[in-house]
Parts: sequence; C-alpha cells; structure tokens
Amino acid sequence: MTWHLIVSMSKEWHIKKINKKKIWMVVRINLKKMIIDSKHKNICVRISKITNKKYTVSDIYINEKHHGKIYYSVITL
Repeated sequence: MTWHLIVSMSKEWHIKKINKKKIWMVVRINLKKMIIDSKHKNICVRISKITNKKYTVSDIYINEKHHGKIYYSVITL
C-alpha cells in the first residue's frame, strides 16, 4: 500500500501546484527495489524535473534512501 500513498501524494501536488484544470496520470514508476509495507516510514517525493508544465520526473525517498522515480504526464482528451 505504500506505493498507493506515493502516487496519491504526487498527484495531489501536481493538481495543487502545477495545474488543477489538467488531468495528471502516472506514466511510469521506476523502483530500484520492492517497497515493503511498514508502519514507520518517512516517505518523501521530490520533483526533479518539470517539462513545459506537462511532464514531471520525481525522486522517491523512503527513510532518506533513494528508492526510484515516478513520472507524471498531462493527459489530453
């Protein structure tokens, strides 16, 4: 369930800070290793790149260790 939290936190940030009128979708999650659920975790998602306010790359940190990246893109209908 930890990755659900990571996706939710990231999407909320994209809606509030970049553009709330657009539809944001995860296009890729790249993990170095499997995330094991635990009660005591310090989860941090840091935006590392924003391209034209339509595509972002974020680093995922758990207990201050880099675990991977999450990629978001704007979906046009």
